[in-house]
Amino acid sequence: MSIRTLGSSCNQAGEVAKRLGPAYDTVKKVADNLDAVTLVSDMLQKYGVLLCFDSASSLSAIDPTLAKYARVYDTSDPLNLFYKDYVYQADTTDGLLASNGVGSWVEMDSINSVFGSMAWVYNDGSAAGGETTLTLDIETLSITDLYINGSYQAYGLNFTFNPATQVVTLSQELKEGDMVVAKLSGVPALAPGSSVDNFHFMNFVYNEGIANGGETVISTGIPFMNITSLYRNGLRQLYGTDFTYSATSYTITFATALARGDAVQATLGGNLDTLSEATGAMASKTVTYYQKAKDLIDNFGLAVSQAQGYANNSSSSAEASAASAQSASESAASAVQTVAGAAAHADAAADSATAAALSEVNASSSAQQAQNSASTAADKASAASTSASSASTSASTASSKATAAATSATAAAASEAQAAADATNSTTAASTATAQADLALTRANAAANSQSVASSAATTATQQAAAASTSASGAATSATNAKTSETNAKTSETNAKTSETNAASSAATAATAAASYANLQSSDTGKGDALLAVLAPYTGAVAITQDVKNQQSVYAPEFGLLPGTNVQTAFNTAVQAAAAAGKELVVPAGVYTIGGGIQLVSGTRLRLEPGCIIRRDTSNTDFRVMILNKSDGTVGGYDANSNIMIYGGGTIDGNSAMSTTGVGLMAFSHCTNILIQDLDLINAGSTGHALEFNACKNAFGYNLRAVGAGSNTVANNEAFQIDAAINNVTFPWFGPYDNTACDHVGFINCYASGYGVGIGTNSDGSNNHKNVILRDNRLFTNVVGINMMGWDNVNVENNEIKWGGSGTMIAGIQATFNTSSGSTLGSSNLNMKNNYIHDIVPADLTVDPGSTWYGIRIVGSSSNVALVRDLILHHNHIENTGNAAIAGQYLTNVLLNGNRLGSPKCTGATGLESLDIKDSTRVQTITNRMEGSVTVGKGTLTTQLHLFKDNWVGGTLAASTTYFAKGSITGNHAVTAVPATVSETARIIANNTVG
Repeated sequence: MSIRTLGSSCNQAGEVAKRLGPAYDTVKKVADNLDAVTLVSDMLQKYGVLLCFDSASSLSAIDPTLAKYARVYDTSDPLNLFYKDYVYQADTTDGLLASNGVGSWVEMDSINSVFGSMAWVYNDGSAAGGETTLTLDIETLSITDLYINGSYQAYGLNFTFNPATQVVTLSQELKEGDMVVAKLSGVPALAPGSSVDNFHFMNFVYNEGIANGGETVISTGIPFMNITSLYRNGLRQLYGTDFTYSATSYTITFATALARGDAVQATLGGNLDTLSEATGAMASKTVTYYQKAKDLIDNFGLAVSQAQGYANNSSSSAEASAASAQSASESAASAVQTVAGAAAHADAAADSATAAALSEVNASSSAQQAQNSASTAADKASAASTSASSASTSASTASSKATAAATSATAAAASEAQAAADATNSTTAASTATAQADLALTRANAAANSQSVASSAATTATQQAAAASTSASGAATSATNAKTSETNAKTSETNAKTSETNAASSAATAATAAASYANLQSSDTGKGDALLAVLAPYTGAVAITQDVKNQQSVYAPEFGLLPGTNVQTAFNTAVQAAAAAGKELVVPAGVYTIGGGIQLVSGTRLRLEPGCIIRRDTSNTDFRVMILNKSDGTVGGYDANSNIMIYGGGTIDGNSAMSTTGVGLMAFSHCTNILIQDLDLINAGSTGHALEFNACKNAFGYNLRAVGAGSNTVANNEAFQIDAAINNVTFPWFGPYDNTACDHVGFINCYASGYGVGIGTNSDGSNNHKNVILRDNRLFTNVVGINMMGWDNVNVENNEIKWGGSGTMIAGIQATFNTSSGSTLGSSNLNMKNNYIHDIVPADLTVDPGSTWYGIRIVGSSSNVALVRDLILHHNHIENTGNAAIAGQYLTNVLLNGNRLGSPKCTGATGLESLDIKDSTRVQTITNRMEGSVTVGKGTLTTQLHLFKDNWVGGTLAASTTYFAKGSITGNHAVTAVPATVSETARIIANNTVG
């Protein structure tokens, strides 16, 4: 390929640059750097994606100019394999000194093979299409994050994971080429220097999810070691670009200041005991180097995730790295071919530009010939003009000769007169001659007189000719003026006709405008709002008619509903009118203060836009609930109202500072199909609830944020309440009180703080609540996180629960049977999985905790242990509790599997255990990790049946030989002691280890 620059001997290069534009510089830059691209390709073919070594000394011996990054594997301990990644930096000596004495290899990360997290890519990043289940080829405890084509998938909504089968189940089929990436927990990914047994992750929310605004540096107050992920208003932030952190000052620094109301959430990693960074941990400078190396890899498009991990099998790791190297090499070779193709295209473009330049030169030559012809024609015209001038001169000369001839004639006449005079003077003439002379004289006088008369006549004729010429000129001027007047008259006539036409057009336009105005005022089909086009102020928006827009929603100001005080009447009018029309009611931003309740009828769709605040007027002390469904109190069951939705990002403000009278924000009773979504529910007072579902079916709260007006410590103060139509105490606004319970209700992705209870029930009716879903919630409360009384068919999953810091906490999750005097029901089919319950203990708990400070507490009936039955508790993580992590009494059919239970932290009592199951039967405890002691068969029930198998106990494993009537205790390991071997018909204790 030949591309000449503008300074070369070929002046056509300027034409090439002019026609190619920026492409010229781009192609030239690629061509100039072709050697560098080829070098990268050769390097990848020779060394692969990573340079791998068996020891740090082997890495130190290699020439650092061969690669920017490398990996060192340590296989000395087959039970704890790990590797370290390094990046070469020429400007530092903080790491392993390089062999050439310049710079060093700096450690990026350390990965071991016991606990933590790592990335897993399905099918090399390209789905075949149609898959709904994916089987992991790496064993893991859980999946913390999953992305499809970069889009975050919500657990339970978009996918589920079964640790027993290692199978991911998707809610929708994959398409061909979809890229699935999962973050696995329980596989290599710990911070350097951390203890495997004590390292854990915890969620951190800044300022309860509401930034003050203007912060660039925030303190976590938690001695963490690293931050694995950070979200700002739900958007993933990139480390090094959007934020940095300090593991010494425990702060987070943002690239741009936080705005007021920003929600910041981070996942912090650290050591359980000290949560402080150990010696040799990754410094902030190393983190920067790691980011530089990662950016370098990303810029070359290398599939690094395919080459990471697999340290448990050094052979498969080498094969994976080799495959990744081959793939990267082929990608680089393809890049070289692409550059060559671009160069060929540049040649063709240059040839085309040269041809275009030659065409322009030919055109210029043709233009020059045309100009020469024009010049020749001008010369000929000039010659013609000269000839005309010569002709004029010749004519002037002829006129001069004519004048000279006239002068000669006059001279001849004078000579003749002289001859006559000579004759008169002759001495020989006779008297006749004299007479003749006299006669001649007389005649001469007469001639002179005739000449004078002729001269006078000639003067007169000249004057008359001049006058005639003047008259002719005047006549010509008059004729010209007459023609001008005629033309002006015609122009005036044309203008008059144009004015007439314009007047008619104006009249027609006025008539059309009058008709259009009449059409705009009409309500007929195709008229009125159907004639107006509306274009929303958004990129890519398409204009629609006002009629179409009106078909979709009703705008609150159209009913006089504007921000202000005592707007409840206008609010109710707008709500009922929109529902009657089957439309959504849109309430824009502003503060709407109400002194009375807003009553929602069936079919209500209420959108409270961001910035819209409905605020309670505190002057009306009888005003106890802000929003509820409209019922006359006579229709029971689930039939009073239906199909009600409130959403949009607005706020309901109870405006209460812990008043003595409970102030509820929203309540629904005897309803079907209720959805409350994307709202802030703040400042409910005393025992008031943020949202209550009472006797409701198909009612759900989603993505709600409830913050109480203070810090309540009473058990009947739920942020989100599930209750039955029992009496006017449990629901004081209307009846009937027919004991209707809730069916198919739930709360998903909700937040609660400042309340006694996060989600729950505080009174029993004659019917059980059933089909309850509580998932992905974060509850920081003071008495109970989730309180279940008489619930059946319950799924409690992926919730985070911790003590709010006031009062006495009973339990993170509590379940009891239906205690109503008119009920013989218990609770059944309770499924609790993947919940994180932590910090259920004050800092100085030095007294016996009694029946408080539990992680999970489930209590049945002492008179009938079958009332609370069919319980599954699996893969829950419970730590830092004052009492037992899980406690249960009077239960039947219980499965505990895969749970991680901490040791009780109370120092004021003895005999506290991680797992405290009493007076229960058919209890299976399998593959759990319990940091404290455990006794199998506690209580006084003599018919207990237990299967306790393959568990790890951090203290003493004991068995009550009196009440452990049937079952087996086998395959367990305890640190302190295990029970003696027993082999009987009904009981077996065997194969347990200690140490």
